[in-house]
Amino acid sequence: MKRIFIAIIILIAIILLANWWSGRIISSQINIQLTEILGDDQAAGLNYDHINVSPILSQITFNQFSYRHTNNVEFKAETIRTSLTYSDFLSLLFGNPSKAFNEISLLSMYINNSSWIDYNDSNEITLVDGFFILEGNIAEILQAATQKRLPSIPFNLEVDMYELEDQDLNVSQSFLPSFEQSDRYDYIESISGKFDYDPVLEEIHARDALVRAPFLDLEFDGTASFDSVEWSFLPRNLNINYTLNAQPIGVKFNIGPEIGQIAFDDMKVQSTTSFDTDDIQASLLNLLLSEGETLFHLSRIRIHPSDNILQEYGMFSQTFGLDLESIFLNRVAGSYALENNRLLLDDTKLETDFFTATLDADISLSEYWKQSVINEGSLRVSDMSSDIEEFFNDIEVLFDTEWQKDNGDILIYFGGSVSSPEIIK
Repeated sequence: MKRIFIAIIILIAIILLANWWSGRIISSQINIQLTEILGDDQAAGLNYDHINVSPILSQITFNQFSYRHTNNVEFKAETIRTSLTYSDFLSLLFGNPSKAFNEISLLSMYINNSSWIDYNDSNEITLVDGFFILEGNIAEILQAATQKRLPSIPFNLEVDMYELEDQDLNVSQSFLPSFEQSDRYDYIESISGKFDYDPVLEEIHARDALVRAPFLDLEFDGTASFDSVEWSFLPRNLNINYTLNAQPIGVKFNIGPEIGQIAFDDMKVQSTTSFDTDDIQASLLNLLLSEGETLFHLSRIRIHPSDNILQEYGMFSQTFGLDLESIFLNRVAGSYALENNRLLLDDTKLETDFFTATLDADISLSEYWKQSVINEGSLRVSDMSSDIEEFFNDIEVLFDTEWQKDNGDILIYFGGSVSSPEIIK
């Protein structure tokens, strides 16, 4: 028994020694191969305090990793732990290291406390934890990333990222929400999904993707198209199917300086849409009014009109006892479709404590909302309180007109400019 115990101890010692020896060899090869892939200029920006290679665990760990690209962009991480297949480790140890490194086609990676810093505009994105599984030619993907070009080979990527924060979100202020309660909503809790790249079509196909933030969940799949001529990490176009659930209590969303802000307690949107990514730099309205079909439902809505709308219609509304500064809706639900700058609203309902309005409209959109034209529109007002009925009666008296009615509901047909629509009949 004693001899068996001693033999086991010796065997463990040999295994640990072999693991240390082979790890030292592979770590030196990793330094050489990374320099070859990146090139001398780019490799000069690569630094890490320590690299630990364990063939037994099939793991490579970088501590205090940093890589600064020559275009003044830097990636830093406290820890990067990668896992290779045992066959890849054996090839690195006993085969041609350069050939073995260029043939690695499966890599799993854990990144802890990382940041992506663009010193050109002082922007920093931080990530607490990230888990990645990458299938494809790893060497080619690394080269493409450092050379800011699209990879020439297909790849598959599975991601799980937790706690992302953009320290200086660089998009138009008209798109950003304004917050009533400190910074409760200033980060993304998690992003997960599967992404497949097609080098022929220069597209990434997303599957089972999910984004979670403090007030919303966004599920989507679709396609992102890139431009190899004017390369950017952002796609030039997105075609996606998505479901958005949000409970942004205490948040006001800007929907354009000409319109104002909107707040709501609950929202669900289901959409099949296509848009250029430049649109998201303009406003939330441009993002929502992207080509495609959309179903939506909002509850407990507060509308905060812009100063322009208050100045233009405030006096008129006060004449009839209405306060535009505090517009409250119980529910808004319906659907719309947009194609070739033509917006079709179908059976959209606005429910308040005082009435229910059902809206249908055909609108030709302009680059500027005020210049858009209502080709035809209809509004049915039903479930009216006595105050609202009195309001419509006062309008009849004031303008010597008579509303068209159907079973007690008021029917209004309108058209013309969205900034000053005209009642047709």
